[in-house]
Amino acid sequence: MNTYVVDREEDMVRSFLLDENSRAIEIHEDNLQRKFSLGDIYIGKVTRVLKDLNAAFVDIQPGVSGYLPLNEPVRITGGNTGRIAAGSELAVQVVREPIKEKKMALSGKLTLKSPYCMVSWCGDAGVSRKIDASVRSSFRELSDRYTGKDIRVLVRTAAADLSVSQAEGHIREIREQLRRILEISDKRVAYSCLYKAPEAYLKRIGELPADIGKITAADSEIINNITEYIRGRRPDLLNRVRLYEDRMVSLKSCYCLRRELENAKSRIVHLSSGASLVIEVTEALSVIDVNTACSAQKRKHMNREENFLSTNLEAARECARQIRLRNLSGIILIDFINMEKKESTEQLIHALKQYLLKDPVRTRFEDITKLGLVEITRMKIEKPL
Repeated sequence: MNTYVVDREEDMVRSFLLDENSRAIEIHEDNLQRKFSLGDIYIGKVTRVLKDLNAAFVDIQPGVSGYLPLNEPVRITGGNTGRIAAGSELAVQVVREPIKEKKMALSGKLTLKSPYCMVSWCGDAGVSRKIDASVRSSFRELSDRYTGKDIRVLVRTAAADLSVSQAEGHIREIREQLRRILEISDKRVAYSCLYKAPEAYLKRIGELPADIGKITAADSEIINNITEYIRGRRPDLLNRVRLYEDRMVSLKSCYCLRRELENAKSRIVHLSSGASLVIEVTEALSVIDVNTACSAQKRKHMNREENFLSTNLEAARECARQIRLRNLSGIILIDFINMEKKESTEQLIHALKQYLLKDPVRTRFEDITKLGLVEITRMKIEKPL
């Protein structure tokens, strides 16, 4: 069973999702002193409107700017109507962190999330496609009941673990919270924070699967924060929370956190076959090169095609893990070892697609280029590790 470990160093919190073999699947680093977080809602002030880019730049704090698409609905404060112009004040939400030279992304579709539902102003409504057809109609009726002209309800996959009445309680609570935010938004001035999202490590715990084995930290304050956060959102996880109290062996040593972090930031990843991955992150895209290294020597009983396929399949599994582990996003190119048989390539691509499906962030296999490079895209949300 997987383990979720939270380690705090002064104002830095690192969270590790470890598999049953204590290998990291995800690592996140969060600065507790950041002025803003994903999900925060502010009254922003428009500084520039660029019609050619179909975007506006909006300050959510003095000197802290974000990018807002002009084709999104927005709530302009003070009862003003019409088009956005420089000086307009409007309610916006942080939906993507600034990455390198790119500004944060903002949205006018104000959304509050729980593990079981998403309630938004002018967002999407409906029911997750992953909910079984046998209960889908009941949740569809629930979504329709609480969806109005502007406030809309999307029932998420995890709601299938609840009864309809339990899910309704969550929806009613989140909907009321959003209604209060919308009510005060017209009365606040620029740079006001209408909603402060929970710390990122807490939100990730709320999204953990029901079969998570243990959630642990050595910091009692962190444990209290986790307990309070999930009490009303994920009570099913309360009995998984543990304070790490071993004074002989530190939390870092027990779970080899330093080693996992170093490996996750290393340029070269060694595979058990003797092959390796070389990972390069550039401004425009990320590239993973599969290097046969000495894998052929370990598999002398195989012919050339079998060896290359076996190595590529192992690399595909590790590529998917590394993409999620390092939180790579945007365009990702993988240079697998060239194989002669079409059937081998089809087997490799099928396996890669299955591994990518395990990633909770939307990740898509796009195509194989004319040069034989596998092209993947992954949604940009947080900074890469």
